[in-house]
Parts: sequence; C-alpha cells; structure tokens
Amino acid sequence: EIDLLPAGRYTLTEITAPDGYETAETISFEVLDTGEIQTVVMKDAPFREVEISKTDITGSKELPGAALEITDAEHRVVESWISTDTPHMVRLPSGAYYLTETRCPDGYVTAETIAFTVQRRETTGDMEVCRVAMKDEETKLEISKQDITGGEELPGARLVIRDKNGQEMASWVSGTKPHRIDRLPMGTYTLTEITAPKGYETAETITFTIKDTPQVQKVTMKDKPEETERETPEKGKKKKTKTKKVKASPDTGDHTPAGFYAGMAVLSALAGAAALLILQRRRVRGARRS
Repeated sequence: EIDLLPAGRYTLTEITAPDGYETAETISFEVLDTGEIQTVVMKDAPFREVEISKTDITGSKELPGAALEITDAEHRVVESWISTDTPHMVRLPSGAYYLTETRCPDGYVTAETIAFTVQRRETTGDMEVCRVAMKDEETKLEISKQDITGGEELPGARLVIRDKNGQEMASWVSGTKPHRIDRLPMGTYTLTEITAPKGYETAETITFTIKDTPQVQKVTMKDKPEETERETPEKGKKKKTKTKKVKASPDTGDHTPAGFYAGMAVLSALAGAAALLILQRRRVRGARRS
C-alpha cells in the first residue's frame, strides 16, 4: 500500500524477479483524485519447463551416457548433465539457447549443436512443456577382404579386430560381401588375419582409426596367392613361382625328347654333305687320269 501518492500517471517496473520467474513488463497506471483504494496488479510468469530428450537416431528410446550442456545467447552455460534412461527436465526463462553434446556415448557419433527458443509463458498459467530432441548416429565400419590381383571379395579368411589394449572387439569369417560392424567406439584398432583362405598367404596386420563421423568408414585387407618352390637347371637352385594351373597337351604316345630328333636331323645333313664331297673328289681324279 502506498498512501499520499498525488493524482497523476505513473509506471510500475520490476527490477528483479523472484527465482524461477520471468521479469514482468513495465505497467503504466493512473492515480485518480478519489479517496477510494485504487489497485494495480503485476503478474510474473514462471520459467518455461523444457524437456531434453537424448535418443538413438534409429528409435525413441533414451540413450544414457551423453554429456550435454545448454548455453544462452551469450554462450554462458546455464545447465549441464549426463543423459540417463529418462528425459532431462529444466526450467528456463524465455530466450534463445543452444544444446551441445560435449561427449557422446561409446559407439556413437557426436551430434551437431541444436539451437532452440523458449517462448515466454502467458500469464494465464499455460503449463505446456517445451520439448527438444537430440539424436545420435552410430559409427559404421565396413571391412573388405580382397584378392590382391583384383577387387572381388575373398571368402574364407578368419579375421579379428582388437582395440589398443589387445581386447578382442569382433571376429568373423569373410564372405562374398564386405563385413559391416556398427557402434564400434571411436579410437585406434588392429585388423588381423588369423587364417588365410586356401592358396593364399596370410596378410600383415592393419592399423586403422574409427573417426567421429556418421559416414561409413572403410578398411580393405588384400591377400596374395601363395608361392611354391621348384628346382631350376642352374646349379639346383630353388625358384619361387606363383601357383598356376596349366592346360595339359594331348599325349601322342611318343615320349622321346624333341632334342633327340633335332640332333639326328643335323647329323643326317652333315653325313649327306660329306658323301657329296667325296664323290666330287673322285670325279676330279678320274678326269685327270684320262
């Protein structure tokens, strides 16, 4: 109550609102020239209740383990928490805000920051909840096992992935299509071939990194055919050659080496030439005597 306020026009301004309430807008009023009690009412609207939902992009189930924070238009942190299996509730005054994921759960990719606005609640007592949803995508890995001579998939290889501590994360036998692994936590891993397909050498271990990206990340391991050893004519040395199937020639029944026939042909030619030379010399001698 204010007594002895002269008649005239005035403004009523709220300098600071109570905790959890919006600052009310300034009110203009007039004091009339009367002895009756004149009443002026100012109402404060409570902060808007905001529901923050953190889920997997493939469904609506809450995703625990994400570190989240809300900042205002001046980039001041007004709320921070770790997501659980239920949505997070917070009361905020009207204004512009940003929801940021500072750490994502294992096997997921960091979501992009979301901008949202909290509208001023009407003084009529509107209790509608403001809802904001952030979804995380899984990491995606594709392992391709190929023949080094081409790009086709090579089935039958037993492979294993281990983390930097040597813990086995996945194992499988390669097939006719690349092997897909989802939700592998970001970090550095090794891909090892335990057993190579028949006829191939075991490939060297590959080190790769799962990055913070929603794109499919690809790793390719290639095997080369095994090499066999055979004797060579040069001092019994062994020469490594790649195993290769050769089409057999038809068997004629004659197993005599081809070099034998070539030698006989040369000898026959030489004998014929010698006979002709001797015959010619005899004719020359006979002509001289006559």
